[in-house]
Amino acid sequence: MVTSDRWMEDEENDTDINLTSLGIEMDTMPFTELLPIDPLPISALRNPLFESLYSSRFKFFNPIQSQIFYTLFQTSKNVLIGAPTGSGKTIMSELAVMHLIKTTPDRKCVYIAPLKSLVKERIKDWEPRFRSIKKSVV
Repeated sequence: MVTSDRWMEDEENDTDINLTSLGIEMDTMPFTELLPIDPLPISALRNPLFESLYSSRFKFFNPIQSQIFYTLFQTSKNVLIGAPTGSGKTIMSELAVMHLIKTTPDRKCVYIAPLKSLVKERIKDWEPRFRSIKKSVV
């Protein structure tokens, strides 16, 4: 059944659309398998200032962060990360920010979150940490 928030509902004009012929299995979600790689140490950042952002919190990136590390930290490729809560997506975004800082230090970066409370949480966390590497968060 097709429904729109822009049309008046009219049961006489409802149209059923059969999507089974598309060949999409709705019960499974495609995802990238984690590679059997060793967790990367924070020393992979090869920058004492960047390493200092994490040295008091952890010594190794988690498996997802280790797998995506090269793309985020060494390239300017666009990346979409879909991962569960608590999987380290914020640190993954920080890797992309650090790539920007090391390649174009005078540029600005915008962080977008779906909730104002999440943005406030990031500001509270990032202000002192990024100040330690001489970057400001506003």
